[in-house]
Amino acid sequence: MKITLVSIYSPNANQKHYIKKVLRKVNEYAEGEVLIAEDYNMELTSQRCKGNKKLNIDGYGLMDLMNIESGVSRYTYYSGRHNTYSKIDYILGKKTNKIQVKEGKTLPLYGYQTMHL
Repeated sequence: MKITLVSIYSPNANQKHYIKKVLRKVNEYAEGEVLIAEDYNMELTSQRCKGNKKLNIDGYGLMDLMNIESGVSRYTYYSGRHNTYSKIDYILGKKTNKIQVKEGKTLPLYGYQTMHL
């Protein structure tokens, strides 16, 4: 079985443009199962979104593998400065993947959460 594993660290500015460019390249070159992980520095969604704050991953045929068993979104980043939580780290997979996810966890680590799939 072929697996394409992609690790992304998005810049703190122009994230949406950067991620769209990376996802187009992934669609062009990926073979077999596709897993795309790490720090996107913005929120992703599988719903239509208004504004420029989120990127809709549904249009790329992707799903958030960390929500698969519970349907619950887990925060992965805490900003002490703003006293806010957000989810900016993801493990995405193609909707057509045959890989089965049994469990997804986030573990605390200095303001960020590590993800285990």
